[in-house]
Amino acid sequence: MLNEQSDGWFQFRYGLPTLSHRGVAWAYTSHLRLGDRPLRIQYWKDIFQPSDVNQRNNRGWLQFRDHAPSSDQRLRRESTPTSEVSFPTDGTFLEGDYGIEPIEIQGNWMRVRISIPQDYCKTHSEPIEFHEGWIQWWTPEQGTLLYYHPRGC
Repeated sequence: MLNEQSDGWFQFRYGLPTLSHRGVAWAYTSHLRLGDRPLRIQYWKDIFQPSDVNQRNNRGWLQFRDHAPSSDQRLRRESTPTSEVSFPTDGTFLEGDYGIEPIEIQGNWMRVRISIPQDYCKTHSEPIEFHEGWIQWWTPEQGTLLYYHPRGC
């Protein structure tokens, strides 16, 4: 959801921006009731919130979207773009064997615990490295920079 108006109209992102379109559209809340299946508005920040305080149910399921620029993948000490980088990514995320655990969300920033390799579906005996810090998880231009990987365990 990019924009929500009090008269029932809302603007949402349906795809990535390209040279020919912005990847956004407007709809009216009554449009949600037109089809056979019930639809509702769901906010990314609500989906990505930690499932529970002990992180038992939402552990390491998130990853960066492939097209996200590497500058958005820096783990920072504070929730600002100029904050010191606490963990250099230098290609670690390109290999894909990592997991992001959401801890808290403040605006466009998310405090996370990153496990390398991913520990959610742990079947290997190698040691797991954990790094905690802040990442930018959403931008107005690209929407969410994270997603749930569909591969499962």
